[in-house]
Amino acid sequence: MKPIDPDAALTAGKTRCEPSDGRRRYPRLRLSYGVRVDHPGQGRQGNLAHTVTQNISARGTYFCTPRIEPFAVGAPVHIQISVPHRIATDGRERSLDLHGSGRVVRLEGPGQHGLNGEDGVPKTGVAIEFDCPLEIDLDWL
Repeated sequence: MKPIDPDAALTAGKTRCEPSDGRRRYPRLRLSYGVRVDHPGQGRQGNLAHTVTQNISARGTYFCTPRIEPFAVGAPVHIQISVPHRIATDGRERSLDLHGSGRVVRLEGPGQHGLNGEDGVPKTGVAIEFDCPLEIDLDWL
């Protein structure tokens, strides 16, 4: 029996992954998770965006926001992604919070990605590359 190539297995599913375009080492998964982006070291006072991801990979994430002014290509950011995990015995949903640092690598206007908010407000696409793998916040376990 031939061993399974994990990279091939990830790129084979067309509903959850984008097909490999030859440039990407890690596939982008089309997942909508809550994401919070802050200036490094400033916590909630330095909030740049609180939105949902459009896609995510092992190396970065992409999201849209109506506010372009706080973002600049090359700027460092702190990022927290909340991944729904399970329902607790008290009935509340628990999330795994992934956090770490990264930098803005690309900004796209609504003409490039074709997305506007539900209210018709144009949104800017923001691509973040992680500096290293995100860490899991296990405080609630």
